[in-house]
Amino acid sequence: MKNNNLVALDMSKLHNVELYQLMSRFLDDFFKSNLDLEKDGDFKRLIESLKTQLPIFNAASNQLRANNDSSKIRNADNERGSAFKSLKNSLRAYQSTKEANEKEAYDAINLVLSEYKGLESSSYEVQTNRIVNLVERLKSDTYKKHIKELSIEKFVTRLENSNTHFDELFAKRSFEGSQKQNYDTKIIRKSILEDYRKLVNYVYAIAEVREDNFYKDTLVIINNSRRYFADTILSRRTKKKDTKKENKQDKTEM
Repeated sequence: MKNNNLVALDMSKLHNVELYQLMSRFLDDFFKSNLDLEKDGDFKRLIESLKTQLPIFNAASNQLRANNDSSKIRNADNERGSAFKSLKNSLRAYQSTKEANEKEAYDAINLVLSEYKGLESSSYEVQTNRIVNLVERLKSDTYKKHIKELSIEKFVTRLENSNTHFDELFAKRSFEGSQKQNYDTKIIRKSILEDYRKLVNYVYAIAEVREDNFYKDTLVIINNSRRYFADTILSRRTKKKDTKKENKQDKTEM
């Protein structure tokens, strides 16, 4: 005899990617089961609605994840700013040199860098282009010998590499942003959750009162995916409690 109970699941505790996986797993399992979708028109309408909304919800969730690229871009910008600062600082060792070759090299490179004062406060695109221009000049025949004389090639290379890394990240985000539709993730999540709850409650109610294997088997499929994510939430909650307990214990021992 099949168990007609519905596995409890607090879906408000699921992250977007977990909610997507829950529904995707249910749909996959249902369509692999060979249960007849045509048996119930209302059930079919609800499941087709989930199928339609799921790719949109996934795209909306991906949009949120893509926004995390902004922090990567900020970090990359900070890295190239540090690389530029390191290049300038590398000259300080030669500021008071008495060696003729070193003094000539110092004066030449210092003069070039002075033209890029305020570089870090420029916009992303302007900063990228100015660094490209600076590196090209420093690697040209005019200044290459001075860079070598001062043994600061590695600082020029770091600046070039960090600028290239930033530009690649920035270009990727700009391209993806131009290709994507903007979604209101909260509204889409609310809508797909509402249809999922309707479907689950509908199947659960009929499975309780009707001796029909279609609804009982569908409820088993629903429970399989719900059980996994109920365990996931429980594990997360337990881990959080353990962490709080450890932190409290550490404070007591201090």
